[in-house]
Amino acid sequence: MGFRPTVRIVKTRRTAQRNGLVVCLDRVRGLGTFLEVERMVGSGDETAVVQGELASFVESLGVEARRTPETYDALIHAAAG
Repeated sequence: MGFRPTVRIVKTRRTAQRNGLVVCLDRVRGLGTFLEVERMVGSGDETAVVQGELASFVESLGVEARRTPETYDALIHAAAG
């Protein structure tokens, strides 16, 4: 198929669960630390409401956080470039 390696992502992940949320703390070599918060949603759940709940949870942790839509491989490429 012509696949070849283009980027190596080295990370350490710690996970926890709280109040129906899955919390992942990733340390990515060359990039830093990332927090991911997820929860399962039903078909009747409003996207904006769920995103607001997740954002409120992150704020309640008292840590400085910035949302990014980028993937780790894109961030690594940008950091190297």
